[in-house]
Amino acid sequence: MCSKGLRAPSEYSSTRRSSRTGDRTPSIRPGQFHVCVIFFGGADCREALSYGIRMAENLAINLSVIRLIAEDEFVSDLVEMKLDVKAIQDLRTIYEDNQRIEYREVVVKDGVETSGVLLALDDEYDFMLVGRRLNSNSPLVAGLTDWSYIEELGIIGDILASSDMKCNASVMVIQQQSIVGD
Repeated sequence: MCSKGLRAPSEYSSTRRSSRTGDRTPSIRPGQFHVCVIFFGGADCREALSYGIRMAENLAINLSVIRLIAEDEFVSDLVEMKLDVKAIQDLRTIYEDNQRIEYREVVVKDGVETSGVLLALDDEYDFMLVGRRLNSNSPLVAGLTDWSYIEELGIIGDILASSDMKCNASVMVIQQQSIVGD
């Protein structure tokens, strides 16, 4: 397995000019760079979560994981659901006492509420990770597929990168890629 990511850039306001090269680089102090993983479930979201966990190994990174759960979700793939639950349990176990890791669950009815949760994210995040492919039949994204303009970003990545977002974070959309043998 391998993954690919597509980064949707934003204006990064906290920059400084390097005294040696003159380049503009992010000015990051320990615990001051805030990464957010939006978790809906599925292989791509698990991969985004994995990237977030790896990033949080750096002491300069604070990690928030927001898991959106459908109020009336019908489980169509029990194996995928078990993998999602295991990924979240692993996160909780690994970072149980870590003050730089935050995990919360938000229950939503439909795509309208999902969109509301995403659009309400304020400017506390510097970088956001989200999986590209989602179950388009899930109540979490019901009605949102009609409003997705940039297919490469996926339904949620498109919302996060839109000008409607209050948050100026960069967005990385992750897609887990299967390697097919000859």
